[in-house]
This record gives sequence, structure tokens and C-alpha cells, in this order.
Amino acid sequence: MVHAQGYIEFAGSVANITTNNAATSSSGKIPGNSAGSQYYFALLYASSSPGVGATPSNGAWSLATVDGGGLLLGTNGAVAGSLLGNGGSGGVQVNMAAGTTYSVELVGWSASLGTSWATVENDYANSTIPLSDYFGYTSVSTITPFATSGTGDPSIFPTTFPNGSLVLAPPVPEPASLALAAIGGASLLLFRRKK
Repeated sequence: MVHAQGYIEFAGSVANITTNNAATSSSGKIPGNSAGSQYYFALLYASSSPGVGATPSNGAWSLATVDGGGLLLGTNGAVAGSLLGNGGSGGVQVNMAAGTTYSVELVGWSASLGTSWATVENDYANSTIPLSDYFGYTSVSTITPFATSGTGDPSIFPTTFPNGSLVLAPPVPEPASLALAAIGGASLLLFRRKK
């Protein structure tokens, strides 16, 4: 039996998506897209819960796309802290069946990392996201796409995820990486003193 693809609203004018940079003690809403800093957002889904606190690199996730195979990709909207995606507030048909409840997770990243979720996911899984870039993801929630567009399709914010639930931050180096850097620096100092 073939299920009709469902509609969601991949937008949020009051999403309050924020950045948090502990190194510079700065935080706040992501800027509007005309302010020069751009971010991208993708929706991951699974037909069953991939586990509490599941990371985006968990193999249980699939990438939500526009029905027909197009890229479902959001960016920061005109208002600071907002998300604007395909279809705007009018809804967009996605590759998830109408009337079926899915587990979902929203990911966001600096545009300098590229538009491909596969590339960003690989960088995240291998801890190679540069410290100058931002990355983040929400907790796991659920969404049930509607059968028709424009009938109050389930929205990403604030229905699926609470406003303010997505925080983008530079990656935190692993303790092992910090230890290796410290050992390398110390050995350079020792080598320099011997000369």
C-alpha cells in the first residue's frame, strides 16, 4: 500500500535559534539572513525513536527531503532567531507519509560548512568541524505530517520544537585532543631550550 506524502511547515518566525560561544563569552539570537552570517538547517526523521539523546550521526536517522527528491533546507530568516525553509509558512510536501508519526531532530550549522548535510554529518562524526564554525541540534521530538497543505500543517517551531530549543556553538575539542596539543606544545618548548 502506497501512502501519500505529508505536509509540514518548515519555518519558524519566533524560533529564537541562538548561538553560544563559550570561548568568547558571547551568545544571542542568530542574525537575520541579511546581516551577513548565514546558517543552514535540516530535518532528520526516523520511523521509530532512535533513542533518547540520539546524536545526528546515529545511523537510524534519514534526511527529510522535499517530496520528489529536492533538498529540504532551511536558512535563517529575515528576523533574528528565525528559520525560513521550503514553502515558508504555507507548508511543504516532504518524503514522510501523511498521518504517520515520526521521531525528528533538527540540525543547524554555519553556511561556511556547505549546504550538504552528508558533508556536515561526516565532519561532525569525525570531529573535524572547525572551531570557527557553529553546529547544533535539538533533542528528539515527534511530528505527524498532514495530508493537505495550508490546513495548519505541523510547524517546526513552536509546535515540534519549543522556541529557543536549538543552540548553535563551536565544537568543543575532545579532552584527548587538548592533551595532545599540550604535549606537542611542551615538547616544542623543550626542544627549543636544548638549542
